[in-house]
Amino acid sequence: MLATVGMDQQTGTPRYAGDFVFLWDCISLVTAVLAMFAVPEMLSLSARGTAIAAQAPVGERISYGQLLRGMAEVPRHWFLTLRTAVIGAIVGIVPGLGGSAAAWLCYGHAVQTSRHPERFGKGAIEGVIAPESASNAKEGGALLPTLFFGIPGSSGMAILLSAFIILGIQPGPMMAVQHLDVVWSLIWALVIGNLMAVTILLVICRWISVLTFVNGRLLVPFILTFIGLGCFLGDFNWQNLVLLVVFGALGYGFLRAGWPRSPFVIGLILGPTAENSLQQALQIWGPAFFLRPVSLVLIALIALIVVAALRRQLRGGVRIHEGGAS
Repeated sequence: MLATVGMDQQTGTPRYAGDFVFLWDCISLVTAVLAMFAVPEMLSLSARGTAIAAQAPVGERISYGQLLRGMAEVPRHWFLTLRTAVIGAIVGIVPGLGGSAAAWLCYGHAVQTSRHPERFGKGAIEGVIAPESASNAKEGGALLPTLFFGIPGSSGMAILLSAFIILGIQPGPMMAVQHLDVVWSLIWALVIGNLMAVTILLVICRWISVLTFVNGRLLVPFILTFIGLGCFLGDFNWQNLVLLVVFGALGYGFLRAGWPRSPFVIGLILGPTAENSLQQALQIWGPAFFLRPVSLVLIALIALIVVAALRRQLRGGVRIHEGGAS
């Protein structure tokens, strides 16, 4: 419902925006994500009055041996890494979805395919591997439509496309013929950039990790300040700070009630794309669009996913009930 706030993509008229002009550009995604995830966690941390980490290691610092053991978790979960990397690359190829959609889709995929989904949100390493693999793979996928079709696959690729035009390079099918050196340079830049980032972060991670052992009440004011700056500087609208407070209260309510917040953000990200695609399909095919073979297959897959999730939830409830009775 909140994804429909803003200008209608077909008619160009504002919807559910009232007299607030800043809502014509839809609800700020940066504000919504920070409000639903960062603000509730900061409020919870402040209420606990403890550090982020439950217990500090010896020497108050992470050792390089711990970092290497953490890196070893990736090959241990190689199949999850491969699956989410493929999903991330596919999402990156689709223009307009971006890294947020790839990360949350793969996080949901990791939860659904895990044998112990109850561990997610409590430090499960799969919840880190899946979205990060997708986020990195997304950049490679986003290069394809940007270079060979002239359609930016993400906001970063839109900036890259602008740089190409300024330099007189016309993206399109001829890029592979006329500017093959540029294509390979970008591919290697992604590879080398990731390797450099990993190397630098491995060196400084020991000292950054010290922040997780600082009392949360000392960190929360600084982090909330940066959150507010990020919301304001994203669109330079002070009204985003009001939305930050409203959605922050909503996110904190979700956190206290144990309701998942990721579906809210996924709906806000994919809502405009889904609505626009549905309207285009109905204009081309009419209501018969839902009866086409591809549509029927996708509807069946959605139904199977819902049924499987309900069965898993019911079985989990039975086990908990039986365990409590025993």
